[in-house]
Amino acid sequence: MPETIILDSDADLKIGFPPPMLGPEPVRLPVAQVGEGLLAIALPGGVVSDAHPFYRDVPCAVASLQAQLREEKPELQRLGMEVALAVNYVEPEISGLLLVATNRTGVGRWRNAYGSGQLQFTFEFVAAANAAVADEVVCDLPVARHKARHKSEPRMLVSHKTGKKSRTEFRRKARKGDFEIWTATTTLPRLHQIRLHAMEIGLKLPGDSLYEGLPFLTWGMLKGKKGPGGECPILERPLIHLARIEAIGGLEGFAVVESRPDGRVSQVWAEIEQVQGV
Repeated sequence: MPETIILDSDADLKIGFPPPMLGPEPVRLPVAQVGEGLLAIALPGGVVSDAHPFYRDVPCAVASLQAQLREEKPELQRLGMEVALAVNYVEPEISGLLLVATNRTGVGRWRNAYGSGQLQFTFEFVAAANAAVADEVVCDLPVARHKARHKSEPRMLVSHKTGKKSRTEFRRKARKGDFEIWTATTTLPRLHQIRLHAMEIGLKLPGDSLYEGLPFLTWGMLKGKKGPGGECPILERPLIHLARIEAIGGLEGFAVVESRPDGRVSQVWAEIEQVQGV
């Protein structure tokens, strides 16, 4: 198994999802074996890994895999897939890497590694430039589900009373004009953690109105044009990509896996990274 596996649109191995599983069009997603009984799949954004009350009407990757397993799809059988259960959780606002355990032994081993903090996740995202934020910042505020008096809202908040321990290490990666690319690294990414912690350290993400972000990013905004509004957004979501997963703490048998942004997200990354560093 190579030291680092790259998943992108040029990957040799892919899994197909016929419509309407992940949308109205057929989709083929890059996939690779990264451990015994463990696959990595590169999700495109707009897809949730597992069903969640926050995302009741969003296409679900794992449920789609399970449906194809029940149909005994040869493509999955060739991959040795006996079950399909997610190790990490991927929100529809995020594109990038999903780990899927493919047999019962893998479910126990890799979910335990995840819960024990032996897998490290690195996200990349676009934020508005803010010179007041240092190049490297750590946020360790506890994350809890927001609960109003009569109902629960689909968002998270910081709570020292009910929140779960969380830690995110932020690093500024590149800047062009009014926008920057940041990395965010954590060992146990909780729901909305990256977005909430980014807000707490003073970063505003285009397209993330839930956490005090900015309007959807457009090419005009990215290129610094100050003309009239009305331009269509690049994507109608924040630009966040789960780019890398690696083993830490002595965990063996896991190949480092990286996912490169695809489509319009890759174009945004290329535009900002034309100027290297900050």
